[in-house]
Amino acid sequence: MANNLIMSWGKTAVRIRKSGSEAAVAFESVGTIKDKSTTFSADDGEVREAKCTGGFTVAKEENEHKYKLTTTVMEKGLADLAKVIGGTVTDGKLDITSYIVSEDWEVEVEPHNVGATGLHCLRAHLKIKPNYSEDAGLEHVLEFEFLKPIEDGKPIFNYFTVGTKA
Repeated sequence: MANNLIMSWGKTAVRIRKSGSEAAVAFESVGTIKDKSTTFSADDGEVREAKCTGGFTVAKEENEHKYKLTTTVMEKGLADLAKVIGGTVTDGKLDITSYIVSEDWEVEVEPHNVGATGLHCLRAHLKIKPNYSEDAGLEHVLEFEFLKPIEDGKPIFNYFTVGTKA
């Protein structure tokens, strides 16, 4: 009997809320995601080695991977952008003094297929990079670097099955 494989691709929703928010605080969409721009990756952690004469390794220690989620948001509204970077929209203008985001964010990625695997991170540092081109318009690349949760014993991130969250 064959297993039904449910793929986690296409029409990805990325939602955020301030890290440490009460469960009653709803996640908000980051906006319209550019096609095929959302990626989750793990980079190797720092490696320390002790070597003896002849270059042989006698001890080795490796730190945990560094996890990163990247997505590109198309034509994000000024009010939505202001919420994330801490700005204010006045007379239809958002004055940008910095794209540095000082607060940590909780982020979740949810594919549209029920039964597919989603991703949830309790605490991430957010970096926003603006980009503009004639063919794409104004875009913002959002990079979430996953951080260790403040509360001990909590996972850095977890996977969930779409359609089974409370």
